[in-house]
Amino acid sequence: MENGWKDSICKAAQKHGADPERAWVWDLFSSLFLDTEQTNEEVKDIARSLAETRFTIPELVHIYDKEVNPVCVWNMFMWEWAGFDPDWLIPRCMKEQSAHPYSASTKRHHEPPFNLSFAYWDACELVEEIKKLRQARGSLS
Repeated sequence: MENGWKDSICKAAQKHGADPERAWVWDLFSSLFLDTEQTNEEVKDIARSLAETRFTIPELVHIYDKEVNPVCVWNMFMWEWAGFDPDWLIPRCMKEQSAHPYSASTKRHHEPPFNLSFAYWDACELVEEIKKLRQARGSLS
């Protein structure tokens, strides 16, 4: 993913008191809710960026399902094309993060997220691609 955009997400995260790496993950997942179809290469690029984060697969599934999906799912009806403004996205995802903190002991985080958004299949594809990338480098989490 473009480093300039990542830098702007990280700056916005710092402005809002959010974890910059988590904000980057929020932004990456939010792209699944845009009115654009992801090419295979774009999905792989997003997966590579997600695979490079410190978050485990269960944490990534939780972030998608509990922090990004509730914020961005409305876009199925509004159709944002250009992307979500970080100053809009970050505070809303922070609120969801507070409301739904991750715990390794809750539910079946090893499974893909189960929700009825159009982004569901893209998210499942991303999770599988992240698993492949991490397995190839010897990190299964």
